[in-house]
Amino acid sequence: MMTPYVTNITPFQALAITHGFYNGHLYDCLFVKATFRIGHDGRLLPLRQQPAFKINDEYEGKEDFSALAQASEIIPYKPATDVVVTGQAKPAGGQPAERWLAHVEVGSMSKTIQLTGPRMWRYGILSGWTLSPIEPASSVQLSYALAYGGASATRRERPKDIHWPNPFGRGAFGRDQADSNLQYPAAQILPADCRTMEWERPIESVGLSFVDGLQQARLQYSGTYDDAWHKNVAPHIPLDMRMEFWNTVPQDQVVKPYLKGGEEIITLGLFPTPDGSLRFTLPVYDVFAVPIRGDVKESGQPLSIDTVHIDLDQKRVTLRWVALYSRSDGYDEYNLVAIPKRETMKVAA
Repeated sequence: MMTPYVTNITPFQALAITHGFYNGHLYDCLFVKATFRIGHDGRLLPLRQQPAFKINDEYEGKEDFSALAQASEIIPYKPATDVVVTGQAKPAGGQPAERWLAHVEVGSMSKTIQLTGPRMWRYGILSGWTLSPIEPASSVQLSYALAYGGASATRRERPKDIHWPNPFGRGAFGRDQADSNLQYPAAQILPADCRTMEWERPIESVGLSFVDGLQQARLQYSGTYDDAWHKNVAPHIPLDMRMEFWNTVPQDQVVKPYLKGGEEIITLGLFPTPDGSLRFTLPVYDVFAVPIRGDVKESGQPLSIDTVHIDLDQKRVTLRWVALYSRSDGYDEYNLVAIPKRETMKVAA
């Protein structure tokens, strides 16, 4: 499969792939990735050295058995904008706290979860399984490994024991028998209104970080991989697959329609500012593709922002723009262009 030729006329990273969609119809998928440092005044300043695309999914441990740390940045297409937050979330002032709310808001998307310090499930002859007191924490890693979920140790042989909303979390054992001589860590990422937990009583699996394709939030859109697919469709995507599968967060973190730039992002309980809040505004760029057929340059098509990734540890925001062109259009190459508004032109080290 031929990779489209791209001339990058942007200060950022640019990349193109060719990917087969329904019935194997080929599209050129064009991407621009820009990474910004969050300044002390809330401005987003583009880095001088722009990080390269993450080609593959990256996991916290073994693939298929651990939470997704970083989704591939060359997913072919997303039907709306993902808003994802990763890293260590910290309470106001960076002071240890037993629990606090973490919130992110932009455009039509608003989501709040609860974070707590560590605590353990312990067994007593009279009390049964109970929770230890919460140990105050100065940070909580935004990972589905710390949310409710899990699977039995024999999950490959007994798939019904997988907690499909989050196979990588804590608290769900399936048919495995808990050892009363051991202690088990409790979930630290909880629904905003969750005040108590009971042994073996499921709660909602929530988070702000990337969601793996094995989790129900995405798996429900993956389509049907059955004998008919193997016989009539493979290796192409199922005809009933929905494009929402390629969104790498739950749908309550997806902004529809696409963000355009210039929107304010409001956060709470993520950065250790004195009051726990931090606001910043997405930069505004005119990012567009100029397709070329032979010696003729066609009219430019704007790219859409389909990913906003807030990295708490590096205090960075990464944006991805995307556009699709059918291979049947016959374009030989593309110029990718990004023109900033004046207020976005200052560069960070």
